[in-house]
Amino acid sequence: MSEFKVGDRVLFRDTVSGGEHIIIEISGGNARLDEPGGYWYPIRFMDKIDDAPEVEDDGGPAFPIGSGDMRDPHGMSLRDYFIAHAPAEPQEWFTPRDRDGDASCAIFVGDEDYVKQRFIQWPAAWADEQIKARK
Repeated sequence: MSEFKVGDRVLFRDTVSGGEHIIIEISGGNARLDEPGGYWYPIRFMDKIDDAPEVEDDGGPAFPIGSGDMRDPHGMSLRDYFIAHAPAEPQEWFTPRDRDGDASCAIFVGDEDYVKQRFIQWPAAWADEQIKARK
C-alpha cells in the first residue's frame, strides 16, 4: 500500500473517534474522516487498512476552480459529488459485492453484514451509474 489518499480505509488510533473510517479529504498531514462533525485528524495516528478502490472514470471536476486546468486536483470530482448526493435507500437494482468484486455469490456474515455492506457500497455504485448515464 502506498501513501494515504482520499477513499482509503484507515484505522484511527484515538480513544474518542477511534476505529475504522474512510478518508474523505486530505490537507497537509491531516485527514478528514467519514464521521459527523467533519473534524481533521493527524494522519500519523492512522494505519491504512486498504487502498481506495480504483475508479475508471471520476467524471472530472464537479466545481472546476479558476486555474484553467480541468483536472485540477484541488476540486471535488463529479463522482465524489454524486456519492455525497446518493439517495439514502439503495435501489432495487443494486446488489453489494464481496471483497473479490463478485455480486453473484457474495458471502456475508449473516443478514446484518449484508445490510451493512449494502448501505456502505450503495453511494459509489449510484455515482458510477450517474457518470455512465452522462456519456
